[in-house]
Amino acid sequence: MKFIALSALAFAASVVADFVIYYEEAEELNPFGDTISTSSFRVFNGVPSCGDVDSYATLPAAADASSPGYSRCSGCGDWSDIANWDVQEVELHSNSDWGHYTIYKDSGYQLTPADGGDLQGSCVWDFDPEPYGCNPGGAFAVGYRLFSCTSPKGGIQGN
Repeated sequence: MKFIALSALAFAASVVADFVIYYEEAEELNPFGDTISTSSFRVFNGVPSCGDVDSYATLPAAADASSPGYSRCSGCGDWSDIANWDVQEVELHSNSDWGHYTIYKDSGYQLTPADGGDLQGSCVWDFDPEPYGCNPGGAFAVGYRLFSCTSPKGGIQGN
């Protein structure tokens, strides 16, 4: 009986894929020499290297994330005051089969599917004041970890 319980525990641990959610500001020059700034979210399998930043999807921040490939944040404010944000919700809508989820502060940052299905994990506010600074695709990007999550889902790969 102990063997079965331990086997079940080991299997359960193997299907959980932790991930982290980063908020990113990127700047690049357009062909006219103007600086273009973009805000986005990225979901990584763990603390990213610059190589990871190149290979994980960018979900640009928008007022409406009902279309695939976008994110939305309620409570994100001035980039220079990121440590003091009071994030109420973050919506992530992937272009891939990762899906469309929102985490809500008032429900404990549970990973809630947009289609009303079963919860897919939970997140905790885990701000890291040490950002990454990388040059993905010619832009200079700075990203701060906001959340650490436990879920059967992993990071959102592909750019």
